[in-house]
Amino acid sequence: MLGLTNIILYAGVYTPLKQVTIWNTWVGAIVGAIPPMMGWAAASGDLDAGAAVLAAALFSWQMPHFLSLAWLCKDDYLRGGFRMMPFVDPAGRRTAIAAVRHCIYLIPLGYLAYLVDAATEPFAWETAILSAGMGVRAVQFLQKPSQNSARSLFRISLIYLPVLMACLIAHRVPRSDVEAHRDHPRCYAHSLSFSLDCLRPDRLAEAFESGVVSRIWDCGSGDGRLAVKSGSRAQVEAAIESQVEAQIMAEDEMVAAVAAATTAMTGRSP
Repeated sequence: MLGLTNIILYAGVYTPLKQVTIWNTWVGAIVGAIPPMMGWAAASGDLDAGAAVLAAALFSWQMPHFLSLAWLCKDDYLRGGFRMMPFVDPAGRRTAIAAVRHCIYLIPLGYLAYLVDAATEPFAWETAILSAGMGVRAVQFLQKPSQNSARSLFRISLIYLPVLMACLIAHRVPRSDVEAHRDHPRCYAHSLSFSLDCLRPDRLAEAFESGVVSRIWDCGSGDGRLAVKSGSRAQVEAAIESQVEAQIMAEDEMVAAVAAATTAMTGRSP
């Protein structure tokens, strides 16, 4: 369905608009944002928030990329009858402002990917740094629209996308981990099941303060799940093991106390 929609959008809407209005660039950006969603759907079996974040990244990236190209080739576009933004913006200010605006839009997308469990936290920082870097070139284009400043922005846009995708691959959250906790949107890359009865509040508080544990919830029937925010799985398992041992010791002490009380009252062991 997405493929058919994109074919219709490209051939029936975007292509004719190239000779009608400067808004063809925005329509074309939609066309360019759909294929990543198709790949996401093919790989995961559905379209979720992660697919939307990826599509948004591709949409906004295309604006500084193609607007700088439109400025570089404005005479060629004009001779070919294509209405690009420089056609109505000979000074280049509106073109540059649109490029800057979409660079700004890209900055928080890594954090959104982190929020929806499409990537881990480092990707949020990497996206912000990469987008700010491209934004600097866009601001330079705004300050002095020229062939050189437009070419500089275009070149960094060519570098931006593959580096961004490489970072996403490096910091992606495996789909199996997300599927395991679909009802809990703030789960992390790996987790550990345990019995809620084995958790002492003071030990759990220590785990939260140390940054190892991010969230705990009841999965029913007294079972629970701990989401790992940082640290290795071995660290988390050690933390849980210490909690279990403490609980066993507490239960043994309670059994001993009950036995002692029974002996005191009846004069014989239970």
